[in-house]
Amino acid sequence: MKRYAIIPVSLYIILGTLGLPVFHTGVAGIGILLGPTGGYLIGFIFAAFIVGLAYGKRSPAIRITGIAVGTGIIYFCGVGWLMYSLGEGLAPAVASGVLPFIPGDVVKGYTAYVIAQRLP
Repeated sequence: MKRYAIIPVSLYIILGTLGLPVFHTGVAGIGILLGPTGGYLIGFIFAAFIVGLAYGKRSPAIRITGIAVGTGIIYFCGVGWLMYSLGEGLAPAVASGVLPFIPGDVVKGYTAYVIAQRLP
């Protein structure tokens, strides 16, 4: 959806906040945004905007950079909120909220890039 990618992601967050069970394990409600994972969900919105802008360009380097920056934004927002909501320091928040997810996110980012390259 390129620059419009922010629309479905925002709707996802809004619908989940309003009670539709779309978040992990079928949970919903404003409490999810206020809980430890809320920062990651908010980060999705900003990441969708950045990645969408990057995919408005044909350059593979810009697209790959967009995916990497988008993932970094999700981590940044998530770790920031994790630190605030749980009262953790930076190192424990990164150790629990980033490091375990890097391998899977690399695979997902690569897969998204390969699939998107095949789209018109």
